[in-house]
Amino acid sequence: MEDENNKDCVYAFLYCSCIHESSYATVSLHYSKQGAINAMNNHKFEAQRKFDIMMSGDKVRSSIKFGEFESWMVEPIDILP
Repeated sequence: MEDENNKDCVYAFLYCSCIHESSYATVSLHYSKQGAINAMNNHKFEAQRKFDIMMSGDKVRSSIKFGEFESWMVEPIDILP
């Protein structure tokens, strides 16, 4: 199922905004695992940029680490006939 040339599966980029209260949501589907990884990395980069802007200059919230309560992953999904 992990084969890049396998036409019987797609790769889902999944995101969970809060690992304690939420479930994963599908952000996008891709024919290649690398495409899903690229989408995930782009999403994380943009989220990091927004986080840095939001936290800049805030001494109280400076102990919060980016992604501490979030999760990103890529999972293969079988395409059924």
